[in-house]
Amino acid sequence: MVSMRRAPIGRPPIQGGSVAIRDYDRLFIGGDWVAPEGTDVIEVISPSTEEVVGRVPDGTEADIDKAVAAARTAFDRGPWPRMSPAERGAIVGKVAAQLQAEMGDMAAIITEEMGSPITFSTMGQVLAPSMVFNYYADLANPRYW
Repeated sequence: MVSMRRAPIGRPPIQGGSVAIRDYDRLFIGGDWVAPEGTDVIEVISPSTEEVVGRVPDGTEADIDKAVAAARTAFDRGPWPRMSPAERGAIVGKVAAQLQAEMGDMAAIITEEMGSPITFSTMGQVLAPSMVFNYYADLANPRYW
């Protein structure tokens, strides 16, 4: 049986039984980690071992409403809509760089959660999206405007 202990976000998962479990109890809404409205959780099951590899809050309709409202507020009143294309491109480029910097860890998580071969997780599900981010970051370069 797998014992459950909470692993702080951004920290390595805690070993519990035969598998490391990532256990999250918050939702990221409006730039903050917040407690969900409900208490239900979704267990993430590894398709290759059928073991629980993670638990996440099962967002409620109220959580979704909060997230949508926060996104609308961020878009209407946040800095993004007032940024120049070059400023936006710089941020998108940083996203690409962070994806590439964390490629190994992200690929391992994808493989664990989805059962994808590690090579495909690395190349197709982390590297390829980072390349798309880089493409759009480059399009925002003033030389195209």
